Amino acid sequence: AEQFASLTIGFLLYRLPLFLGQSKELLGSWDDDEVTLPGSVGLAMKMAEEDEMQYGTATSDLDKLTPVLVVSGPEVAGRSELVQQLIDESDGRFVTPTRVDRLSDELTFTRMKDNGEFLFVDSSGRYGTTNEGILTAGTKGTSAVVIDADVETTKRLTTVTGARLIGVWISLNSVLKIKSKIEAQVDDGEVDLKPDETKDSYVRDRMQRVVKEIEYGVLSGIFDFTILNFDNEKSLAELRQAAEYCFR
Repeated sequence: AEQFASLTIGFLLYRLPLFLGQSKELLGSWDDDEVTLPGSVGLAMKMAEEDEMQYGTATSDLDKLTPVLVVSGPEVAGRSELVQQLIDESDGRFVTPTRVDRLSDELTFTRMKDNGEFLFVDSSGRYGTTNEGILTAGTKGTSAVVIDADVETTKRLTTVTGARLIGVWISLNSVLKIKSKIEAQVDDGEVDLKPDETKDSYVRDRMQRVVKEIEYGVLSGIFDFTILNFDNEKSLAELRQAAEYCFR
């Protein structure tokens, strides 16, 4: 329990300054006595204390859960690329969930979607993922499921009964770097602006989402590891280390 408490405190001490520093870059300067964090740090600490009290009695229950590696963070931070590299090099040790393919069986896909059986559907609308598809894709002790998840998908994953989530948050070490990458996407034609959108309005809206995503990353209690992705090789090594907790 003491080790768990130390890890929790260290996590909060690390993440809060990161969030404050990034938000300050984005939103401008303020006096120390004016700083207020979105959400509730008090609630986060309360949740951590409750987890600590339950930690000793819940260990055996954890063994019954299916480990799922959830990798999340701002879209432009290189999250998807790192997840794919982890899967490709793992020789089957890390796998994606079993999904229902609309093109393979459109009738089944449509029925399941209409019945609300999918936890989420990918951005193309082709693949649907169910709770069962997550829990049964891996083999205990041999392979584990890894999910490349945006924040909204991560929130849905927290509702999967029977899963033990190992959360990894991947970001950059500066909100301004995230902003620059979003601007580059627009400049390179990777983003289709709506008729009523300008580059500035698009970037502003995206950055507002980024701040909310960082808030969730700090306060949700979902993420056990943080990777600041400024060196691909180093970040992949850190992701490998975090992923091994699926087998502990």
